[in-house]
Amino acid sequence: MRYILLFTFMPSLLFAASHIEKQIDYSEVHSIYQSRNCFDKATEQEMNFCGNKSLEASKSKMNSIFNLVISSAEVKSKSKIQKAQDDWVLYMKSNCVMETLDSEGGSAYDSIINFCYETKVNERVSYLQWILSNK
Repeated sequence: MRYILLFTFMPSLLFAASHIEKQIDYSEVHSIYQSRNCFDKATEQEMNFCGNKSLEASKSKMNSIFNLVISSAEVKSKSKIQKAQDDWVLYMKSNCVMETLDSEGGSAYDSIINFCYETKVNERVSYLQWILSNK
């Protein structure tokens, strides 16, 4: 009888335990994509300059990989892939504006939004590399 009860309630307990959600911190998810290159700079101007260079390097890498994805795609798919990339750029920009609302107008805003852009671009690089490796 005990075994019947055990086998009857065990699936319910396991199901209930599987729905317990852990709060995930933003940096926990995105940290692998975040560049820490410019946090050691002494002035805001140096941070902005460094951040702009770092962002441009990430964009350049993304564009190179994207060009490989496009060049390896079938002709009929190229316009859809380009549209997806264009839409992603709009998403990235609007998402970073939303994520940095609290710092808007502050002295470090340029550095903060560039850091967000760079994080999103690095995530996209990872995604595009995955697409390329699965062709």
